[in-house]
Amino acid sequence: MVNDGTFGCSCAGNILFVSGIWPILSMNTFLKITGPKMDLWLVKTVGIILAVIGAVLIFAYVNTEVNLSIILLAIGSALSLAIVEFMALRYLAGKKLKHEGHHTCTRFAHLDLLSKSCVPAHV
Repeated sequence: MVNDGTFGCSCAGNILFVSGIWPILSMNTFLKITGPKMDLWLVKTVGIILAVIGAVLIFAYVNTEVNLSIILLAIGSALSLAIVEFMALRYLAGKKLKHEGHHTCTRFAHLDLLSKSCVPAHV
Protein backbone atom coordinates (compact mmCIF):
# COMPACT_ATOMS: atom_id res chain seq x y z
CA MET A 1 0.00 0.00 0.00
CA VAL A 2 1.40 3.36 -1.04
CA ASN A 3 1.32 5.93 1.73
CA ASP A 4 0.19 9.03 -0.14
CA GLY A 5 -1.53 10.68 2.81
CA THR A 6 -5.06 9.60 1.99
CA PHE A 7 -5.28 6.93 4.70
CA GLY A 8 -4.06 9.35 7.37
CA CYS A 9 -6.54 11.99 6.25
CA SER A 10 -9.35 9.46 6.40
CA CYS A 11 -8.38 8.40 9.95
CA ALA A 12 -7.86 11.96 11.14
CA GLY A 13 -11.13 13.06 9.56
CA ASN A 14 -13.12 10.34 11.28
CA ILE A 15 -11.47 10.91 14.65
CA LEU A 16 -11.99 14.67 14.50
CA PHE A 17 -15.56 14.46 13.23
CA VAL A 18 -16.68 11.96 15.88
CA SER A 19 -14.79 13.82 18.63
CA GLY A 20 -16.39 17.06 17.51
CA ILE A 21 -20.01 15.95 17.33
CA TRP A 22 -19.91 13.85 20.51
CA PRO A 23 -20.37 16.73 23.02
CA ILE A 24 -23.00 18.28 20.76
CA LEU A 25 -25.05 15.09 20.56
CA SER A 26 -24.58 13.89 24.15
CA MET A 27 -22.88 16.23 26.60
CA ASN A 28 -23.73 13.87 29.50
CA THR A 29 -21.77 10.91 28.09
CA PHE A 30 -18.95 13.23 27.01
CA LEU A 31 -18.60 14.56 30.56
CA LYS A 32 -18.82 11.08 32.09
CA ILE A 33 -15.84 9.92 30.04
CA THR A 34 -13.71 13.06 29.91
CA GLY A 35 -14.53 14.54 33.31
CA PRO A 36 -16.19 17.77 34.42
CA LYS A 37 -15.77 20.97 32.45
CA MET A 38 -16.30 24.56 33.54
CA ASP A 39 -17.47 26.14 30.26
CA LEU A 40 -19.80 23.88 28.30
CA TRP A 41 -20.27 26.50 25.59
CA LEU A 42 -16.51 26.29 24.90
CA VAL A 43 -16.70 22.50 24.66
CA LYS A 44 -19.46 22.81 22.06
CA THR A 45 -17.60 25.55 20.17
CA VAL A 46 -14.43 23.48 19.91
CA GLY A 47 -16.58 20.48 18.99
CA ILE A 48 -18.10 22.31 16.05
CA ILE A 49 -14.66 23.41 14.83
CA LEU A 50 -13.30 19.85 15.09
CA ALA A 51 -16.36 18.44 13.30
CA VAL A 52 -15.89 20.86 10.40
CA ILE A 53 -12.18 20.03 10.07
CA GLY A 54 -13.03 16.33 10.19
CA ALA A 55 -15.76 16.73 7.58
CA VAL A 56 -13.34 18.52 5.22
CA LEU A 57 -10.76 15.73 5.60
CA ILE A 58 -13.41 13.06 4.99
CA PHE A 59 -14.79 14.96 1.98
CA ALA A 60 -11.30 15.27 0.47
CA TYR A 61 -10.66 11.55 1.00
CA VAL A 62 -13.99 10.43 -0.49
CA ASN A 63 -13.55 12.68 -3.54
CA THR A 64 -9.86 11.73 -3.95
CA GLU A 65 -8.88 15.38 -3.60
CA VAL A 66 -6.22 14.93 -0.94
CA ASN A 67 -3.51 17.43 -1.75
CA LEU A 68 -0.75 19.11 0.22
CA SER A 69 -3.16 21.63 1.77
CA ILE A 70 -5.42 18.87 3.08
CA ILE A 71 -2.46 16.89 4.42
CA LEU A 72 -1.17 19.99 6.21
CA LEU A 73 -4.65 20.55 7.68
CA ALA A 74 -4.65 16.98 9.04
CA ILE A 75 -1.14 17.22 10.47
CA GLY A 76 -1.61 20.73 11.84
CA SER A 77 -4.90 19.84 13.51
CA ALA A 78 -3.48 16.72 15.12
CA LEU A 79 -0.33 18.44 16.34
CA SER A 80 -2.12 21.51 17.68
CA LEU A 81 -4.62 19.36 19.59
CA ALA A 82 -1.80 17.22 20.97
CA ILE A 83 0.05 20.35 22.17
CA VAL A 84 -3.10 21.70 23.84
CA GLU A 85 -3.72 18.38 25.59
CA PHE A 86 -0.10 18.14 26.69
CA MET A 87 -0.36 21.63 28.22
CA ALA A 88 -3.65 20.68 29.90
CA LEU A 89 -2.09 17.53 31.40
CA ARG A 90 0.82 19.57 32.75
CA TYR A 91 -1.65 22.05 34.22
CA LEU A 92 -3.69 19.27 35.84
CA ALA A 93 -0.55 17.62 37.21
CA GLY A 94 0.50 20.94 38.74
CA LYS A 95 -2.90 21.46 40.34
CA LYS A 96 -2.97 17.90 41.73
CA LEU A 97 -6.73 17.80 41.50
CA LYS A 98 -8.30 15.52 44.06
CA HIS A 99 -11.79 15.10 42.68
CA GLU A 100 -13.18 11.65 41.99
CA GLY A 101 -13.03 11.71 38.18
CA HIS A 102 -9.47 13.02 37.88
CA HIS A 103 -7.81 9.62 37.34
CA THR A 104 -10.36 8.60 34.72
CA CYS A 105 -10.02 11.96 32.98
CA THR A 106 -6.22 11.76 33.01
CA ARG A 107 -6.19 8.20 31.63
CA PHE A 108 -8.61 9.21 28.87
CA ALA A 109 -6.53 12.29 28.07
CA HIS A 110 -3.37 10.16 27.78
CA LEU A 111 -5.13 7.77 25.37
CA ASP A 112 -6.52 10.68 23.38
CA LEU A 113 -3.11 12.34 23.23
CA LEU A 114 -1.58 9.07 22.02
CA SER A 115 -4.22 8.65 19.31
CA LYS A 116 -3.69 12.19 18.03
CA SER A 117 0.08 11.82 18.01
CA CYS A 118 -0.25 8.72 15.82
CA VAL A 119 -2.24 10.48 13.09
CA PRO A 120 0.68 12.51 11.64
CA ALA A 121 2.68 9.28 11.44
CA HIS A 122 0.09 7.85 9.04
CA VAL A 123 -0.09 10.91 6.80
